[in-house]
Amino acid sequence: MMNSSNFCQQLGATLVRNFKLKIRDSRKTIAEVFLPLYTLGTLIVLKILIPNPNFPAITEPRGAATLFEHFQHHKAHTIAVLPQPNSSTTVPFLSEVNELWMSNRRHQPGIHPIKWMIYETPEELLAAYWRDPSKMPLALIFHSDDPLFGPLRYEIRTNPSFFVTPSTTELYSSLVTCRQSDSYWSAVIPIETGDSCPVNQYYYSGFVALQTLLDYTKIRIVTQNEELQIPHITLEMFPKEAYTGNWMVAFRLVIPIYMVMALSQFITYLLILIVGEKENHIKEGLKIMGLRDSVFWCGWFVIYAVFVTFLSFVSVILVFSLGVFQNTNYLPVFILILLYSFSVILIGFMITPFFDNSRTAGILGNFAVNIMSLLYFLQVFIDDTHTSAALWTVSLISPTGFALAMDKILVLDISGQGVTLNNLWTGPGIPIGGSILMLVVDILLYAALAFYFDCVIPSDHGTKQKPCFCLNKNYWCKKKVPKVPLLNGESANSFNNALEDQARDVEPVSREMRGKEAIRIVDLYKTFHSCRKPAVNAVNGINLTIYEGQITAILGHNGAGKSTL
Repeated sequence: MMNSSNFCQQLGATLVRNFKLKIRDSRKTIAEVFLPLYTLGTLIVLKILIPNPNFPAITEPRGAATLFEHFQHHKAHTIAVLPQPNSSTTVPFLSEVNELWMSNRRHQPGIHPIKWMIYETPEELLAAYWRDPSKMPLALIFHSDDPLFGPLRYEIRTNPSFFVTPSTTELYSSLVTCRQSDSYWSAVIPIETGDSCPVNQYYYSGFVALQTLLDYTKIRIVTQNEELQIPHITLEMFPKEAYTGNWMVAFRLVIPIYMVMALSQFITYLLILIVGEKENHIKEGLKIMGLRDSVFWCGWFVIYAVFVTFLSFVSVILVFSLGVFQNTNYLPVFILILLYSFSVILIGFMITPFFDNSRTAGILGNFAVNIMSLLYFLQVFIDDTHTSAALWTVSLISPTGFALAMDKILVLDISGQGVTLNNLWTGPGIPIGGSILMLVVDILLYAALAFYFDCVIPSDHGTKQKPCFCLNKNYWCKKKVPKVPLLNGESANSFNNALEDQARDVEPVSREMRGKEAIRIVDLYKTFHSCRKPAVNAVNGINLTIYEGQITAILGHNGAGKSTL
């Protein structure tokens, strides 16, 4: 058995070799680093652009606004007017509106009269609008011939370049409207303006203010009350109950699976490398030169463990610096990503013995990991009474367990609770601490399966173990192989003489070399068995003695068994 010093020496040399292989194929190495980060970056952008679907209840009054607070700063107070043909009282009526406007705001400095732009026909109005839409924030179209003394009928049109008046056929808006957003874009486009709050569009467009001015002017004229003023009107929204947007389903549908895809991209290149060495007989050559299987696998695991640790560190920095998780501690997320990445490495080791073609292995390996993660959707179809046991069971498949953990973190973070070191073992289903524990179990399980498959699955070279070899106590308690006894208790010299007498084609040994035997091989046989090929007798009854201080050369044609010997 190889001692620890030889193991460390071989491992060190293997690590240097594997590192140089990664450096030599720099294009694939760069792709291994940047492809997961690119995929993760796309997910982060989507998460930032989509607002939080959880809206808390609004019970306290929000900031109130007076009726003319926004209208008094309206763009140049310019309003287009289209009177009825042959109407002689439209202009006097507009003068009355201006008088009411100025008298109502006389205590406020900087208030200017409303500028009315009169157009004769609708075509003329539209032509002026299309020439420069920014100069026409509002349009007032009269439908009565005598607005001063007759009935007052009019139409107010708002400019869609500023604010669009809501549809009069939609009596109710969504529960998500008219709430303050905490998304990334809330500082740029407030959620309570624009299309997100229809009631505010009446206010910000100037519709309500102009309508109030027109109606109160008509009331003053009809009542002949010149002292009538517009009362101080304050606008304030009603409370709103808590609401969860329907895009929460999209969050839970996309983000966990997308995280699995982003963090398992490297398995393609891992399988191409390892299966490629098997395909090109490099692994077999290393074993012939004395490299142990454990050193081979440990060498690749250490290289990729360092890589995924760096990848996990960068991923956590991206996720938290860009605000994907705002209420969650970074340490549980880092541990989950790191352990999942380790499990993906061992999944690659586990399926390597099943492939002889590197490209096929890389494509199917990545596909298999993504398919395994789809068991995450099992939580949709099982009832609450069996949820916990079923989820613990499917967590034995690490892509599924990782997706479940990411889903739980996402839900808790969006709800404002987040995941901290204090609530790792709380909550329904599998707690985050349980997911971490299951990933550790997965790593150990996949390592054992990788070892088992490598020992059992037939290959082109070597003799594989029987499927139940691990149940044989002789495998675990190996006895030392006794030295080959000399024939009939004879001395080494007499044994050599007997061999030389039996084989006349053996080169005679000089007397000074006798007694200096370093290696003695007696009746050595080696047969390779494969389920796909007939048995091959590579070494068939070889007798060989190698002496100290002697250079021994083994000659033979291709396939004679030199390498096996």
